[in-house]
Amino acid sequence: MDNGGVTTPLLFWVRDYKILSELLIEGQEPNLMIKTILCDLGNVIVLVNHRKIAEGLAKFSNKDENYIYNFFLNSKARKKFDIGKISAKQIFMNFKNKLNLKLNFEQFKKI
Repeated sequence: MDNGGVTTPLLFWVRDYKILSELLIEGQEPNLMIKTILCDLGNVIVLVNHRKIAEGLAKFSNKDENYIYNFFLNSKARKKFDIGKISAKQIFMNFKNKLNLKLNFEQFKKI
């Protein structure tokens, strides 16, 4: 279908590990080209162990693991990061300041 060069976004949920090639979209041309696929990784495709993160950060902080775990779960910065409102560098700076972390961004990313 020629739509004058306008890209029509297609939004759908893929559930139960269906393969994209198995999905049929009624009314679309069979040669439909998918240019971008957006996925939610955290606890959807990749399981995130919050305890492990707290354990890793505790090695670089004067705060204990339980404090860090509770801070992490309730952090406004983490919630903003989860929905794409702040960058990884911004959440790092927030956590570094609030948890008195003694590590650099590269070390933080490995946790």
